[in-house]
Amino acid sequence: MGPVGLNFLTSQTRGNPGVPVAQARGFRLRLRGSCSFILILAALFFLPVLGGASPSIQYDVVIYGATPSGLAAAVEAERLGKEAVVVEPTSRIGGMTTNGLSLTDFGNKSAVKGLARQFYEEISLRYGARGPRVADHDLVLNFEPKVALAVFLQWAARYGFTVLTDERLDLDRGVSISDGLIESIRMESGLEIGGKVFIDASYEGDLMATAGVSYIVGREPTLFTERGITDFRGIRSHHTTDSLLFTRLTLIVLKAIRPAGSLLESRVLISRNPEQEMVKSRPTIFG
Repeated sequence: MGPVGLNFLTSQTRGNPGVPVAQARGFRLRLRGSCSFILILAALFFLPVLGGASPSIQYDVVIYGATPSGLAAAVEAERLGKEAVVVEPTSRIGGMTTNGLSLTDFGNKSAVKGLARQFYEEISLRYGARGPRVADHDLVLNFEPKVALAVFLQWAARYGFTVLTDERLDLDRGVSISDGLIESIRMESGLEIGGKVFIDASYEGDLMATAGVSYIVGREPTLFTERGITDFRGIRSHHTTDSLLFTRLTLIVLKAIRPAGSLLESRVLISRNPEQEMVKSRPTIFG
């Protein structure tokens, strides 16, 4: 019987782990002689048992949530020489920026610095701006979500951090803590990820909540006396009366449309290209 090769790879290659694919650690077993067939059968017999164990991977920095802030944290970690992984519960990285909310509210473009500036400059280059440094007047702050996604995917490839998609935190027993420090987190799929530093960059804050970190639901009160902060709402007092009036009128109109008081907001990208036409039916919530 000729030589037979068997590949055993860890669960880092399971499903679609994202971009770039996590490096799989494995070994090759080459068998020769008449006992090969028996050994292969034995290996196949024990594979289900081995597969029942929770897979585990280790990184320096574990970031839960592939939002823009989570991806920026991964970039900075790699720049500092640390191995980072970004764990995203959905199938698409980039958060709201790559899922439709790509109209940026801004004041002074020159105030945009750091990785945020780098992101917008790379967006601008894709729309024809001259580089490598993009002038303020050429900086594109309103863009297509697919362009933002392309930039974030390029970041992952360029800086070398791992992205795992479709991995949702187990909210019942998903955080392992020892001496007040998080040692590892567990996904609903059974995947366990260990690390030295954990960052919750999600919108929901599930990792922090599951780890027992205190939090406040909703807007903080005007008086936040614990640290002597008198105004913690983040509302700018210099808004003009006209803008406040517009906001109030908008709320009145929305409430008239939906008597229950639930508010909806949609920022739509419009194209003149007939090939991009999409026909949508009227949402049932509008009656």
